[in-house]
Order: sequence, then C-alpha cells, then structure tokens
Amino acid sequence: MRHLILVSGWWLFFSTYSFSQGSNNMTLLANWNENTISRSGNFYNDCWGYVDGVGNEYAIIGSPQKIHFLDISTPTQPVLVNEFAGGSNSLWRDIKTYSCYAYSVADEGMEGLMIFDLSGLPNGSIQKVYQKNEVFTRAHNIYIDVPMGRLYVIGSDSRNHGLIVYDLTENPGNPTLLASVSLPGEYIHDAFIKNNIAYCSHGYNGLYIYDFTNPANPQYKASLNTGGYNHSNWLTEDERYLIYAEEVPTGLPLRMVDLNGVDDDDLQVVSTFSNSLLTTVEGNVTYHNPYIVDQYAIISSYEDGVTIFDLSAPTSPQRVAYYDTFVNSTYSGYNGCWGVYPFLPSGNIIASDGINGLFILSTALPLTTDCNNGIKDDFEEGIDRGGFCPSYCTNGTNKCSDYDKDGYSVELDCDDFNPLVPATPGTICNDGDPTTQDDRIQSDGCTCQGL
Repeated sequence: MRHLILVSGWWLFFSTYSFSQGSNNMTLLANWNENTISRSGNFYNDCWGYVDGVGNEYAIIGSPQKIHFLDISTPTQPVLVNEFAGGSNSLWRDIKTYSCYAYSVADEGMEGLMIFDLSGLPNGSIQKVYQKNEVFTRAHNIYIDVPMGRLYVIGSDSRNHGLIVYDLTENPGNPTLLASVSLPGEYIHDAFIKNNIAYCSHGYNGLYIYDFTNPANPQYKASLNTGGYNHSNWLTEDERYLIYAEEVPTGLPLRMVDLNGVDDDDLQVVSTFSNSLLTTVEGNVTYHNPYIVDQYAIISSYEDGVTIFDLSAPTSPQRVAYYDTFVNSTYSGYNGCWGVYPFLPSGNIIASDGINGLFILSTALPLTTDCNNGIKDDFEEGIDRGGFCPSYCTNGTNKCSDYDKDGYSVELDCDDFNPLVPATPGTICNDGDPTTQDDRIQSDGCTCQGL
C-alpha cells in the first residue's frame, strides 16, 4: 500500500515500509516514488546520474514505460524535470551518459536506442533527439567507454551472442555504427569496458575479456568459468582486480579476480565474500550490480539495499556501510535494490529499488569523485575532466581550465598553454584564438569563459 505525503510543497509517494530499518555509515536524504505502473511487480529498474555545466546533479531512473529525469541538486528535495515514454512496457531498462547526452535501451518491445540531449540543463530543457531500431530493437544493457567515446550495446536481439559498437566522438547525438560482432562467450548480460578492453559477463558461460581496439575484429584475451550466472562486473581503479556478481541462483557471494595473468589467460579468484544483513533468515543476500570508487565497491544488493565493501585488502574485503531499501527481506527472490550510482561529485549516492523508487543517500565514507583535483582520475578524458564528472557543455558555462579538447563539437577556443596549472583569464585563454600559446583546442561548442 502507498501513501501520498506533502513535504515542503511537493508530493511524494511513500510505501508503508520504514526506510530507517537498517543502515550503517549511510543516511537517507530523500525517496522519490511517483510511478504507478508496474511490470512483473516492479515499478522501477536501473538508474544513472548526470552533472550539468554549473554543477547541478541529476538522477535518471527507468520504469516500465518511462525514463525519468530528476534534479537532485538539493538532495533532500528531488524535483522531476521531465520524463519520456519509450513506447514499450519493459521490465528492464538501462541508461548511460556521455558528454551532454543520455542513452537508453529496453529489453522488451521495439524501442531500439534512444538519445536525450541534456545541454538545455540547468534551464530545465531535455529533448529526445534520436530513436532508431534498425540495428537492434531491444537490448539488455549498454556501456560507454568514455575515454574512447564508444557505446557498446549488450544482449541485443540482433547480436545476441556478441556486441554492437557505436562511435560517439564525431556526433554523439547521432552515433556512427562501427561494428556488430559475435564473441566466443556467446550471450553477454553486462560488460565493463575501459580503453577498448571489454570485461564481459557471459551468464553461465562465465567471465571473458576481449581487446576491442579494432571493433570489427576483437581479440580474445582470457576467460574464467565462474560457476553461477555471471551477471555483472567492475574493474578496480588500478586495473589490477575485478569484482563480479552472480545473480542465479540466489544467495551467491561476490568474488574478486586477480587480473595479473590476463595476458597468459590465467585469471585467479583471490577472495569470495558475502555479508547478509539478516542472519536469522534462511538463505543469503543476492548481489546485483557492483561499482567501484577509490577503494570502495558500492553494490546494489536486492533485499539488502545498498552495500559498500572496502577493497583495500582485495583478499579480505570488509563491509563498511549499508542502507536497506527493502525491509521485507526473505532472501528468496529478486526484490529490492536494482541499481546504484556512486559517481556524483557531491559524494551522494543514488539507488533504485524496484518497488520503493529512487533513494538519495549520503555516506560518511570519503568517496572522492572530484573532477578538479588535479589528477587524471579513472574515466576522465584529457587531463582532469570527463567520465562521470561535469561535461561543461552548456552555453555560457564552458571552462578553459578543464584542459580538454572534449571531442564532440566545433573548435572554438583552447586551454592555457600550461596544462598543469589553472588557466589565466585574459587574452591568452579567452580570446577565441586557438593558436597563440595555446596547446589544446577547446571544442565543447560553447564560448570559453576562462575561470
């Protein structure tokens, strides 16, 4: 049963569950739960995040019929900016972002690939600019290799035993098809791709690693028979280890894989771990989707909500935080927390619960996702920018000091001649001239504003 409650002038649907039932080192900031249409008992599926050019943060969450965009810059008061129907009623949706765009697929119906232009944020404008299904009509997942500017379509109907690859660098609002290839591991349920290396979860066939430098001719590197249904995986930031979750049967633990022997096709599991919140219930928690920030794995854990493990000792990970989004745990199915997104610069975490909606959470842990820390962090393009950080692609808010060509629009101005220190306002950086003492072309398609 649901209740409609007025909070600070805005309406929210809340379930009858008490969301304070279980937490450690995590705090609930808000819960958004307005969708009323379900599919197989689920009102929501996956989620993702986005940051606009002035630092406003957004949550993107899928439901059976729609993709919902919420402004969470004030995390205690999420505001629905817009929502779009894709045309199908699908239990599964997946969303990713690149540059000023959000990309979406569904694994039921015939929606194909949808693309949303987010460059009108923070002015509240979101436009669907692309929807095509000639290459595929449905897909289970997508992943974007941000440094390479490539979008991978995973578990599609037209390339069920492989991947479809698009180039986003020339025109991310109308991507170019690069390849559609079969792979020896057959069906792929999910994948993590970084710098052309694809770490693919092939369900019951296990974990496979491929080199997609040439997307039309990918090269096999290594594989591991993991036993259960290899559902999803994520790479540590030093690229030494990989964590994976197995969804079927229920109750399987997480595992860490040492990648040191990947070139010799020798992958070694170095730890197996699980830590269920309820020890009085028969069975164990089922983990769904893992993500990594610094030394921490942030995991959507179905009936245990969001779980955070410290991976600083990969052979002995320790649970250090959790927030239970689903309090009626029985460990007998797949209700609860579906997706999580821990890459917001604020350090806040968003999570999607299939029944209870979007959760905005804070944590006492130091999740450092700062774009402007002077370090080329994981997923950042150029020197100190990109990936899951602000795109600076809104007119009037572009920055010369991001040191990055960005690679998705016209060439305008460029960065200061020294890429290791902040750009100096004045005639060098902000003169519209990409020549004198400038070493990088600024190509956001916006006017460079200096500092």
